[in-house]
Amino acid sequence: MHKTMALTLLLFGCTAHAPDPEPTPAPAPAPTPGPRQPYVDREVATCRLHTDPLPQPDIHPWLLATAAQHFHPGDTPGGFDAYTGGDQFPWFDVFALDRPFIAARTARVAAATPSTLLVTSESGELGTLDRHGGRARWLGEKLYPVDAHETTTGVQWVVARTGTTWRLVSISTKVQVIDLGVPATIWDVRLAVTADDRVAVAWLEHDHSELRIRLAMEPDLAHPRVVDEVALPGELAELSRLTSVDLVIASDGPDGVGLAWRPLRHTGEVKPPDPHADDPWFMPMDPYDAEVRWFVVSHAGERTTSPRRQPTLAQRRNGGSGLGPFGLQINGMVAGRIGGRAMFAWGDGRWVLGARVDNDAAVVLTEYINEGRLLLRPGELLQLDSSRHTHAVALRCG
Repeated sequence: MHKTMALTLLLFGCTAHAPDPEPTPAPAPAPTPGPRQPYVDREVATCRLHTDPLPQPDIHPWLLATAAQHFHPGDTPGGFDAYTGGDQFPWFDVFALDRPFIAARTARVAAATPSTLLVTSESGELGTLDRHGGRARWLGEKLYPVDAHETTTGVQWVVARTGTTWRLVSISTKVQVIDLGVPATIWDVRLAVTADDRVAVAWLEHDHSELRIRLAMEPDLAHPRVVDEVALPGELAELSRLTSVDLVIASDGPDGVGLAWRPLRHTGEVKPPDPHADDPWFMPMDPYDAEVRWFVVSHAGERTTSPRRQPTLAQRRNGGSGLGPFGLQINGMVAGRIGGRAMFAWGDGRWVLGARVDNDAAVVLTEYINEGRLLLRPGELLQLDSSRHTHAVALRCG
């Protein structure tokens, strides 16, 4: 979801350094993809990620019509509101890009779980709608849902925005709304449900010189913990927040979660301020050093290992649409599971890199096409880009 903003920002950064060696490209895929087998997430003790080519996925023409709007890195997870006008609001799940759900004019879909669609009314009220039809259940709260997950017992967990803060919403026979105290100026708030059905919500916390990742996890949602942090000069910390740190979270193993994020990196020197840095529409003109960090948090809410790290660059934006947040390009990071563990994939210039949470380094998964939108589905990785190109590979542990 894009957000409109204008912000005066004085930018400093780090000087260029000798680039890290490019990852070795993966072998060229076979010219003819084989038949697709159903993916089963069986636990695997060790895993080096490999890919196999897949046919292009079927994508409905209505969704392709909104490619320029939605097929960019880091858009709202979970699905696509493919509204192009009129009184009907088509919704496409990440797992069903060829089949729209048509919502009535009074119930616009914004997020979804396997059984339930999270909808908003014309006045901005949050509601639920059963996939099999019926009337929307309105919850009496003006909230915009951003991410949603469902437990095996049918409880819906949602992170949603108000005009000023983020909320965590539990929906069953009753509705519980928890104010996370996270300001709306933070873009990075993400949700997961563990394999043993507990909710975990993570977010970025920023002050003048530090970036922290906080995690609240059942049964202790009222006491979030800092699970990772980096210290940066104030200007770099603010630029990281403004850009988005690509925070993602996924279920890991039987009872934990894996997290990954991309803060900027300080290399000891700073760039002089740009003469136009006081312009609220200013965007950086040079890439900045950054790193992707990933780690495990146990069922007790504690990080179990030091973060693994992969150097990268946060590239300059190629242009602006007038929609924020501004700053640098994000890498479109996504999270899922493979071999019973959390895994992550992200764009890194020319390549899509990936790592399971227990891997010490990322590997090349495929070529990164036109700064496309990445989607992780069980056993496969999709790329969709704004020019309507699509690309898919199967994922496996080797």
